[in-house]
Amino acid sequence: MTRRRSTITALALCGFLAVTAAWALSSRLTPHLGRVPGDLLIAASLDRPQADGARLALEAASPARICGSAAPFALTARWQVDPAVAPWTQLWLLGEDGNPVLWHAGATPSGEKQTGPWVGPHTMFLLVAGNTGELIAAVRAEELPCVKG
Repeated sequence: MTRRRSTITALALCGFLAVTAAWALSSRLTPHLGRVPGDLLIAASLDRPQADGARLALEAASPARICGSAAPFALTARWQVDPAVAPWTQLWLLGEDGNPVLWHAGATPSGEKQTGPWVGPHTMFLLVAGNTGELIAAVRAEELPCVKG
């Protein structure tokens, strides 16, 4: 009876240690994937400028967006970050509903990605250092040049 109880205890302990080790390893490898720190959103709402060594630019697709229109449109996001600032990046979208969505997570500090015709004028693009979760650039879609309709 005691031998069986010690075997069950040992198996339970091994299972607990395996789950704990897997959790610790996954959180170390991708510490910020899937969540946006609260201060990130606060900084973005205050129109914090782009960090040194980081550039995020938006370019409207053709046809260009019409000034004053709330109609959704397509665009291309381009970013380039000094690897010393962020060895890899994440691009988050903060939509009209205020819910952040991870749109891109890349293994390199630069890239380009196109949206479909679903971007609203108040959509915000947030460039985040993937290794720290720090906001390094933020741009609102409404800052794009527009044509009079």
